[in-house]
Amino acid sequence: MLLLGLTLPGFLYVPLWWFIPESPRWLLSRGRVEEAEAIVRDAAKKNKIKPPPVIFSPLQKELQCETSKALNICDLLRSPNIRWISLTLWLVWNTLTIAYFALSLNTANLHGNAYFNCFVSALVEIPAYTLSWECFYSSYSSCQQTWFISP
Repeated sequence: MLLLGLTLPGFLYVPLWWFIPESPRWLLSRGRVEEAEAIVRDAAKKNKIKPPPVIFSPLQKELQCETSKALNICDLLRSPNIRWISLTLWLVWNTLTIAYFALSLNTANLHGNAYFNCFVSALVEIPAYTLSWECFYSSYSSCQQTWFISP
């Protein structure tokens, strides 16, 4: 019942599919320059500003005419370098996920008071959530820093 209560409000957004315009950047990447220009001109009109006469330069139009090859997940395994990175990331992701769920779902079975173990488990996750929030919502350069290991 809770799942139904959380899912139903999401269906209110389905009609917006027909009202929200496509991204001009995506349209340009697909070679649909006229549609992208129409959307930018419409946005300028709604914001009560005059659009420039030339929105996309002819050079951009020529570059967009080149067809790009559609990529899929198998392309991650074609190049040796990308294959190594992909497999390493997959292994690290799976290892961390299994370790996290093994520890978090098994706290009630640890030796001692089950309530205290659950409290300590929740307390340990506070720095993890804070660190995740900082990494996702701060600038890109701060994510590049090493947080726990100094050089």
